[in-house]
Amino acid sequence: MKLSYKSVLPFAISFLSYLQVTLDELKKNGITIDEEHLQNFVKDKIASWNPQINGMDILDEKTRKYAHLFIAGVALNLMRGKNE
Repeated sequence: MKLSYKSVLPFAISFLSYLQVTLDELKKNGITIDEEHLQNFVKDKIASWNPQINGMDILDEKTRKYAHLFIAGVALNLMRGKNE
């Protein structure tokens, strides 16, 4: 399967919106926020997220779990890097 940017762009945009919401939460609460709290925040936010690529759902429960951990981790790393 070859992916084009056009087929991935909707997913990337929705991913970016969840990353931004997470960054906003960190900005509101400070980067000293409990990491588990942030992960649960993201987990709740993406609970109904059903991104698709080429018309196929790409998140099952296992990948959704990793997605919320990934988004929370990226947001934390961005905020920590900004403050160094």
